Amino acid sequence: MHQLRYQRLRLAGGLLVIGLFAGGLYGGLPELRAKLDQGGAEVQSALQGRVANESWNIRIQMIKHTADMVLEKPLMGWGIGSWNEQGRQRVPDFPKGYNMPHNDVLWMGAQAGVPGALAWLMLMLSAWWAAWRLPDWRGRIAFAVAVIATFSAVVNNGTRDATLGLPLLWLMGVALAYAHPETIGSAVASGAGAKGAL
Repeated sequence: MHQLRYQRLRLAGGLLVIGLFAGGLYGGLPELRAKLDQGGAEVQSALQGRVANESWNIRIQMIKHTADMVLEKPLMGWGIGSWNEQGRQRVPDFPKGYNMPHNDVLWMGAQAGVPGALAWLMLMLSAWWAAWRLPDWRGRIAFAVAVIATFSAVVNNGTRDATLGLPLLWLMGVALAYAHPETIGSAVASGAGAKGAL
């Protein structure tokens, strides 16, 4: 998408090829199809009100209860660090051991209100925009890492998890810094160091 963003016909063709490839994988790999169908069934059963200790069922339960938290206090939220206490009061028994809702937008919204959720979202999307404006391969790498980091945060806890999230954020920062070498070079030359590069 990044490379072909100004060539709409080629971009449409590329997206069509990707769609056909994904459809071929779904049709040709029974294991993949079974996993995706299982996930779809878990989502459907959760939306119908069934509570079960299943990967996507848990995510739907977390989304539902965390969204309720956001709706109850949309302006200020419940306070930073409050999700654990509030979440454990709301969720069914089996997910009470979880310390995050598997969705960082809602997690931030529950704790800091809608303004906090929007601030988080704008921060992540600003990395997309910074990388999108760069025309070469460095921009493409930075854009890909920013998209992956954001996606992981929306389906898991990608901006607060020490194992998955923090390395992704570090890679995103490195990719963005490498994509703008003139910023780093001028900071070093002026003696401003890392502080000046920001």
